[in-house]
Amino acid sequence: MVLFVLFFTVVMEALIAELHFPESIRYINDLFILALFLAMAVKPKQTMLRTHCRALPWLTLLIVLVFTLSAAIRGVAPALYLWALRNTFRGFVFFYACVTYLDREDLPGIFNKLFVLQIVSLFLALYQHYGLGLIQDNVGGIFGHGNGAGVNTFNALIVVYYLNRYISGEEPVWKLVAVSISALIIAALAEEKVSYFYLLIAFAVGLLFTKASAKTAVALLIAVAAGYVGISILQSLFPNIMEGMGSLEAIDKYLTASWDDSYVIPRVGAFTYITNIFFQNDPIGLLLGVGFGNGETSSFAALNGPFYLMYGWMHYRWFTHQWVFIECGWIGFISYLSFFVALGIWLLKERFVADDDRAKPYLVMGIALTVITIISIWYNATLKVDMCYLAFFSLSIGIVSLNTREAGVTQHV
Repeated sequence: MVLFVLFFTVVMEALIAELHFPESIRYINDLFILALFLAMAVKPKQTMLRTHCRALPWLTLLIVLVFTLSAAIRGVAPALYLWALRNTFRGFVFFYACVTYLDREDLPGIFNKLFVLQIVSLFLALYQHYGLGLIQDNVGGIFGHGNGAGVNTFNALIVVYYLNRYISGEEPVWKLVAVSISALIIAALAEEKVSYFYLLIAFAVGLLFTKASAKTAVALLIAVAAGYVGISILQSLFPNIMEGMGSLEAIDKYLTASWDDSYVIPRVGAFTYITNIFFQNDPIGLLLGVGFGNGETSSFAALNGPFYLMYGWMHYRWFTHQWVFIECGWIGFISYLSFFVALGIWLLKERFVADDDRAKPYLVMGIALTVITIISIWYNATLKVDMCYLAFFSLSIGIVSLNTREAGVTQHV
């Protein structure tokens, strides 16, 4: 079931956009997530043991309790509360399912299949742009006609994996070249500028935790060459694009911008903006938000929260940090963020104390992907939409690498 959710998430939007499957197929994963949750609930000790980092389950419970308190104090309707639980915690359920049911031995086979899907995505993106005439946000490769959450997360995941596996001598260089160039071509066609930043982080973290060698030199050359190719394509498609990326001043202007016809609340400075508009004279709101579930929306009318009906035009649901802060306030947001920060710190510690050299490349992958996931909290809403399964799978890789069939499971504090 874990593998079905992962691979169906990758191909689902292409089935809808290119083969005209009904949009309702997006709910298929919900059935598997519920089944996985029930299976883990029967044997919680197994999940606790294989999670290794003891803090994570307790932090997850803290998030649930704080969000529930927010809903209770604000009188959120039960249906909206349950819908918010589904949207917010399905990714967490999948994270625990990955660490419970996957072993390190499963990962190479999984990524061999994801590699094929990345090549398929490249050809689909080329077809969408040059065949269908789609541009920018309407190009998504295997992720349909516009899905930055999928494109950016998948690009980061596939490059991080093949970079660290190449450096460790487990994968050939041509695969690293293929995923690096394909990722940047897809990003250029979709004008997903953040993909370039994610891949910069991927190479920086991968090389930072690796001793200098011929392989690291080759990896660095690949990063430079792929970056040059990707930026050249981006400039050829969008000649003025560098005006928004060419200086720190331009980047700051982009991140703090606000447009009435797009996202009204800026990415950077959102907490101050939201506080001034909604919580200035509401200390309870500042701490616990408008209520977990009141900011939700759905194609089902009964699942449109009162806050969304009034302020949905502000598009706060495009960004995880805005969505969580509005619904659950400072206590909710800090609780939510603490899960990812704790995971990153634990992976960093484990990278230096792990005795198993074969796990170390995966731990570095986990560090890079956790950093990227934390950045995504401010950049988009990946963790709250259907593509959350890709992000939470990426977060699980470091822990999964410590679970092996040949050696069993060893408890790590």
